[in-house]
Amino acid sequence: MALSVVDLYRDVLPKTNCGDCGYPTCLAFAGMVVSEQLSLAGCPHLDPAVVERCNQELGAQYAAGKWTKRDLAEDALQWARERSASMALSDLPQRIGGRLVDADGVPALELPYYTGR
Repeated sequence: MALSVVDLYRDVLPKTNCGDCGYPTCLAFAGMVVSEQLSLAGCPHLDPAVVERCNQELGAQYAAGKWTKRDLAEDALQWARERSASMALSDLPQRIGGRLVDADGVPALELPYYTGR
């Protein structure tokens, strides 16, 4: 199971907000660890065995890109590509009505409800 910021804070970190790690709260430190910007070993109050166990889980989620290193713009673009309608002229009659006609050697969409005015 991947470790989220909340999982680290709730189940692993001491919740003392002591600042010994360089961050004002354990929650802020957890966010940096999950985003692969800090090592969990940066918390001086954790047992090394706990750090090692969690580092195995964190390593797997880092490798999988879980919660880290995601290009959100690329994700949004992929989502839009998957859900966008084709704008190919040949697809329009089925989607919005009308029919394809030849207009002086150029394909065109003739819409029965458009009068051109």
